[in-house]
Amino acid sequence: MNVISLHKVVKKYPIHRMKSIKDGVKSLLEREEIDGVTVLQNINLQVNKGDTVGIIGSNGSGKTTLLKIIAGIS
Repeated sequence: MNVISLHKVVKKYPIHRMKSIKDGVKSLLEREEIDGVTVLQNINLQVNKGDTVGIIGSNGSGKTTLLKIIAGIS
């Protein structure tokens, strides 16, 4: 029985580059995503009842982002 199941999870944070304040306000109002950074790509995970799981990795590798997605807060 799967307790946690993730299939092809992708998380991307937008980066808004602006040349002027006018351009910045325009992109925010139009919800225009100019660029972005992909922090998680094609993550597949299945955790069954009774499994013990450890998430390890270097700083900035996406551990906290993955846990937030699992918890439903990101």
